Amino acid sequence: MSKENMTANPGDTARYLTDGDIEQIIEKVLLAAKERGGPSKKKEYLTETEVQDIYNMKVATLRNWRSLKQGPRYIKLGTKKVLYRVSDVEGFLAACQVPTTSFGE
Repeated sequence: MSKENMTANPGDTARYLTDGDIEQIIEKVLLAAKERGGPSKKKEYLTETEVQDIYNMKVATLRNWRSLKQGPRYIKLGTKKVLYRVSDVEGFLAACQVPTTSFGE
């Protein structure tokens, strides 16, 4: 077995990922988010629906996290309007990255 991080893909035999592989996956996810209409540099704030569409986080999950004071930081305007700063959402995702160690080292 290789000294790398393991992933299981349905239908594939188990293989191991290097830290470089993980970084490439994260870059691909962010690129895919931008291709799905991700925020441009001009758009600094997103609604919860835009966060869902761009980053694939369900609105219900975002609402649950807010009630628990978890998840990405947000701004509440009035009683109903909620906005997320793009940098806060991306920072939250980066903070969720779990560091792993290579096997056998």
